[in-house]
Amino acid sequence: MLWDESWHPGVIGIVASRLVEKYHLPTVLVSLKHGSGRGSCRSIAGVDLTRVLQGCDDLLLAHGGHAFAAGLSIAPDRLEEFRERFDRLVTEAADEDRFATRIRYEAELAPQDCTLELVQALERLAPFGLDNPEPVFRMDGVRLLQPREVGQGRHLRFDVHAPGGRARETIEAIGFGFAERFALAGLRSATRADLLVVPSRNEWMGQTRLQLKLRDLRIVG
Repeated sequence: MLWDESWHPGVIGIVASRLVEKYHLPTVLVSLKHGSGRGSCRSIAGVDLTRVLQGCDDLLLAHGGHAFAAGLSIAPDRLEEFRERFDRLVTEAADEDRFATRIRYEAELAPQDCTLELVQALERLAPFGLDNPEPVFRMDGVRLLQPREVGQGRHLRFDVHAPGGRARETIEAIGFGFAERFALAGLRSATRADLLVVPSRNEWMGQTRLQLKLRDLRIVG
């Protein structure tokens, strides 16, 4: 749980969702304006926000929402007490294993079977969100080619070997925020890796290319 006077209340919900994606922990962000706090809450499977906030009802001016997303109003002098109780109730609501990051994938996919036609078919399932998550696929034992850092050293980019693919022998993959998790030396010495990816299109300078958005990576050889 975090709060600040400079945060705009219209964007803290989006930021809270990103923090949940990154840390896999229930998150509350509060914007302090004009002597009161407006908060946005986001949660994970197994931690029902409505029950947690009901357990903090005496500390809040108002609250509402559902199991995974909620809003609240709070007086600034109750923030510390609320943070302590929220943390305790979340801990009681789920065992420690619940906070391990889990990513569901739809099916296994060979790199050579990943095409722009597949991307077009997946795009027909949009819009994606909490109740309709973006399809993720697993690629086992793929070869990583030319791993490098991009975006001022924050992101990871590499090519995936796709032998026999219709368009080309490699597919570009991008992992936003992954450079801080994986050392380049380790990736360059790896021979094989398992990937969780989202097939997508990258449009740049009038050209459309197939691209894999990385969701997770595990070196296996």
